[in-house]
Amino acid sequence: MASNVTEGDMAVETKMAAQRKKLQEILEPNFELLPKLVSSGALTHDENEDVESERTTSRKSNALLDIIFENGKQEELMTALRDSDQIHVVNWIEGNGVYKDEFGLDWPQTEREVEILRRNFEPLTTSLDTVHGFLDILFSNFIISKLQLDFVNSKKTSFDRAKAFLDIMRRFSIKKYFQTAECLKVSNQNDIAEILIKGGVLMAVHSTQQAQNTEEVDVEIVQEMTRLLRERNASLDPAHLSRLFARLLLRVAAVRQGESIILYICCYERKEFEHLCTIVDNDEMKKILDWFFSALLRNGQAQVLLVEIAKDDAENARRWFEWEELRDKTFDEHFQKLHSQLRLETELMDLTVTKEEETKSRTIEVCSEMEIEQSSGPESVKKCEAEFEERGSQARMTDKEIVAAIVRNNSDFLRECIRPASIIPKLSSLGILSDDSRRYIRSMKNKNDKSAELVNVVRASSVENYYKFIRCLRETGQNAVANVAEKGGVAVKVKIVHNPISNIAEIERQLVMQLALLCDRGQDYSKTEELWRFLSRLKMGGMEVVGVREDTAGGVLVWLWCRSSKAVAKLETLSREEKLGDVFSALFRLVSEVDLKIESIYLDSTDVDFVSHRLCKWSFQPSPTNVGRKITGMAMLDERIFIVCQDDNTLMSFSCNDDRTCTKDKEEPLKDIKAPMHMAASVETRCLYIADGSNNIVWKVGIGPQGKIDDPEIWLDRSIHQISSLSVGRKDDVLVLRRKPSVLEGYHVDAKLDVTLELPEQIVDPLHVVEASSSGDFIISYGGAEPNPGGICRITREGRWVFRLDLGSGPIGTLSPEENSVLLSVSEDLEFLKVLGNFTFDDDGDLLYVCSEGGIVVLDSELSIENVNSTRGLEKPHRIQCATDVLLLIHGAGQNLLSVAIKE
Repeated sequence: MASNVTEGDMAVETKMAAQRKKLQEILEPNFELLPKLVSSGALTHDENEDVESERTTSRKSNALLDIIFENGKQEELMTALRDSDQIHVVNWIEGNGVYKDEFGLDWPQTEREVEILRRNFEPLTTSLDTVHGFLDILFSNFIISKLQLDFVNSKKTSFDRAKAFLDIMRRFSIKKYFQTAECLKVSNQNDIAEILIKGGVLMAVHSTQQAQNTEEVDVEIVQEMTRLLRERNASLDPAHLSRLFARLLLRVAAVRQGESIILYICCYERKEFEHLCTIVDNDEMKKILDWFFSALLRNGQAQVLLVEIAKDDAENARRWFEWEELRDKTFDEHFQKLHSQLRLETELMDLTVTKEEETKSRTIEVCSEMEIEQSSGPESVKKCEAEFEERGSQARMTDKEIVAAIVRNNSDFLRECIRPASIIPKLSSLGILSDDSRRYIRSMKNKNDKSAELVNVVRASSVENYYKFIRCLRETGQNAVANVAEKGGVAVKVKIVHNPISNIAEIERQLVMQLALLCDRGQDYSKTEELWRFLSRLKMGGMEVVGVREDTAGGVLVWLWCRSSKAVAKLETLSREEKLGDVFSALFRLVSEVDLKIESIYLDSTDVDFVSHRLCKWSFQPSPTNVGRKITGMAMLDERIFIVCQDDNTLMSFSCNDDRTCTKDKEEPLKDIKAPMHMAASVETRCLYIADGSNNIVWKVGIGPQGKIDDPEIWLDRSIHQISSLSVGRKDDVLVLRRKPSVLEGYHVDAKLDVTLELPEQIVDPLHVVEASSSGDFIISYGGAEPNPGGICRITREGRWVFRLDLGSGPIGTLSPEENSVLLSVSEDLEFLKVLGNFTFDDDGDLLYVCSEGGIVVLDSELSIENVNSTRGLEKPHRIQCATDVLLLIHGAGQNLLSVAIKE
């Protein structure tokens, strides 16, 4: 940094002349600067072509400055520098090379940053990952321009892209230099970021292997190691990787060059460099790599012949540490302080979470190491509540942080299970994928690489685009992938190897095809009764099968989605106790009807910082409203609560107060209605429908202005026996659910019969029905006898099963006692869900709130358990109704209490 102090009123022309040599080093003539000079008239088109014809950036800068000085266009250059985001160059000129506090980090890189990039340039061109979202993060934070992004992406190889970016980075300001380091952290390149911030060198360690197929072995080692390094969390590598190199800090990359594998290892301090040289010289590193490379190989064992560090690299490192110890550190503390205060804008602000923030808010789920005692009844309710309350602890995470964590935790699953060919056109039509990104992704040969790049581009754009991406997944039939991407949790890969038989490959191929249909929720896939019950047990344990494929090395790979940290813990327990094989042998037999013997089963790593999507929690008022009579029906209309009581055949209306209490507005006797049993409200016709159990008819009660209650009139006079539920459908038709026989009838507003649907024989005791607003499917809860006390299902208008959640602990007949026992242990925490009775959709029609003996159970559209809301002190929930930000509950042994809950 220059030390001469100049007078503040020195002319710009004089300052530029004094700093001519430095300007040639820091000025960026490419991209935006030259066009702005041409448009302002400071540069003619011929002069622009003369500058562009120079081959290097330094020569272009020199040619440009020659023209500027010759034509006296220094002021125009200053304006163009400001307009092309080169404020640091402007500050250098105005300060005449002397730094002022007012410049902040808008200042050219100091000798230290320049030296870090110079000494690490070659290893950085090899190890810098420019493919998996890094460049898009830079662009979205205005660190590089669109022209710079396109220029780097135009390079065909990763080496050329890294080299092009580093050439641009050499002329960054200190601010952009530090911002680039933060972007590297976001893209899981912490080691390179630390080199830029702390200094140090990337040491190239060359390893030569002995193997029959050396090239194939080396390629497999490099691919596996690169995958592990790329997908590690922002804090630490996978456990086996961090233990292996604990003394060497973290690696950056592994590449194959010639007959060797090159490991780039970060050395931040002289003692780390000297330690690395020592273990290379005494062959300790050779032993370490022998073990590690063998662990990475799926088959076979690697043998390392030679490990060495090139003499030139070692000498370069020694010179760096000598220079670092002797250099002037006057401005280090000042710039490091400014760096610590630096906050990136927009995208990066939302994506970056520092360690201090993680520790302070700890918004992720962590699998508990405490042993959970086995219990039932009220204790099971508490255990389940604790599980879902843990998931609610994410309230302080931003949406971008949740998205980033979900993608990070499920990177393997998303890469292997997304079908990019069908979704790329949709993302392009929505403007989420640029033409360049689309062409680049399509140029990739490997499907998994396409999927990985697709996810990274979407994630780096915006939360809005991420959810459009999820919508596109659903539109292309990739519902299982969409569920994981939207709701979080972790999809764990399980490898199952069967005992070899003559036609095992063909059997496994057919098995994979059947399981693939099972995973694709949009497919019309017929399931046996036993399979429905099996899948329900998994759902109650928070697990679902979401992906499957054949393993090229033999066996079947299944992705098991764990929706909670407790589900992950259960999965690990099953694996540890060697019971996981019972789960998959049962699944395979139910799907394919082939009894295969499992030889071995492998569970992939479950070591993730658990994150799921935000869940709504409801808080009930401490003291309910005592109506004093048995309530047999409830409905909402015009933000008023209407309840019908059987004891004295009355209809009452209530208003909700801000303090979650209810005030009774009106009470009217129901003339001629002898035994009101069920009630539903129609917004369109502004009336209530009430079923009369004494004469098996349905009455209609109009609601006038200010909640005036009209006299009842008979609406449906045909005798309808055994009515168990009334509801109003999406087209304002009235749905009447009957038992004995189990039938669903739909009536127009004029009481004409429109639909008659005989329910599947498994629905013995139907309890309640609601029509799904989006699909027109019917959601029906039903009862049963122990040990299978009913459940809830979703069926089409033709009566075909879509989704089911069967409750109970009864054995599945075709499974062995051992398999039934293991399945029971998976779902035992939700045994208290004995009867799912009355339920309601939320305002958006996405979630179901269901009454149960253990609380309010929240289900998603596929009838998977999202949450359990506590109803402490609210005995026997009976009926439930959802209005805008309000949840209403009828409860009590006498069904006489009304409670109101609001969203927390």
